[in-house]
Amino acid sequence: MSDLTAEVALESERAAALLGELGAGWRKRLNTLRAQIAAGRREIPTLAELDTLIVEDEDRRRARTEAANLETAEEGGVLVQPAGSSARRPMRVRAQRWQGRPRYHIEWTEGA
Repeated sequence: MSDLTAEVALESERAAALLGELGAGWRKRLNTLRAQIAAGRREIPTLAELDTLIVEDEDRRRARTEAANLETAEEGGVLVQPAGSSARRPMRVRAQRWQGRPRYHIEWTEGA
């Protein structure tokens, strides 16, 4: 095995291990990447590129969660805390308007 082949194999193993730890959504994405690589439509991504993809995905997920939370808060419903939050307790939020801007009163709910 040449040094380059060994290096690519090691990068692939590291990438697979990294993506494997991220859950089913990322396993699907990894399979898509593998199919694209096998078809010659994409080169093998480096760990830095995979890290960038992960960060971008986390940012998109966090933005979707925050948008959903604000929409729920406008209705006075129960929110789910964003991914990455250390305290995963459900909360109830009352939305109010003050000087034309939304303000939220947060109450932690029991039993979670």
